[in-house]
Amino acid sequence: MFMFKYSEKDYSERLGFLVNTYYQAEAEFIRVMEYIPLNNVWKTFSYKLLFLLSTTIPAIEEGLRLLMFSPYSNDSQLKDFERQINEKRGENKRLDFNNVNSINFLNMREVLEYHNKISNEKLSNEDISFANKILTPFKVRKYAPAWYEDIGSIKHSMFEGLELANIENSINALSALYLLCAILRREMEVKKGSWFASNKEYVTIVGQGEPFIIRSKLFPTIMYK
Repeated sequence: MFMFKYSEKDYSERLGFLVNTYYQAEAEFIRVMEYIPLNNVWKTFSYKLLFLLSTTIPAIEEGLRLLMFSPYSNDSQLKDFERQINEKRGENKRLDFNNVNSINFLNMREVLEYHNKISNEKLSNEDISFANKILTPFKVRKYAPAWYEDIGSIKHSMFEGLELANIENSINALSALYLLCAILRREMEVKKGSWFASNKEYVTIVGQGEPFIIRSKLFPTIMYK
């Protein structure tokens, strides 16, 4: 049966958009950090971070869907996972993986569960360092990563959730988007199809045919060969 998957062209263009979103969010975060007090820095919150998260989180969710429904996804694995998800969701919350609008209702826990099952390099285990701390932004607490659950509170009430728009949640969100961009680009390079072979315009993405590099001012450079 037909399963929805992004085309190679759409995958590349969406990835370029995600990388640009990361660079814009990173630049805004660095500007905010110029005014942050040194005491209790992780819990410092601001309106600037609230708006930064409002653009970063949708980009992460978009990236997770792009990873799950990439041109290289296995139809039988997707179909099997669709069955498993719908058994857990129940009749009233069933999803149709043939329908692009339906897959927008996948939650982060479900996408992470799928990726962890099919990949040797599990997203939940991916870590990255920042300011002498090791971050694991995709490690699930119960239903989703702790920072993502916090940000869910912001979605329900921006006023009541303002204090959760803090440095700690913001840096976890940025690290998640950064890791996703690198992983998505690695997928594209490793399983590159005919469209990629003939098109070299990747917006700010560099390194086709070479180790792929995303330059970050916050995190160590990730290189995938």
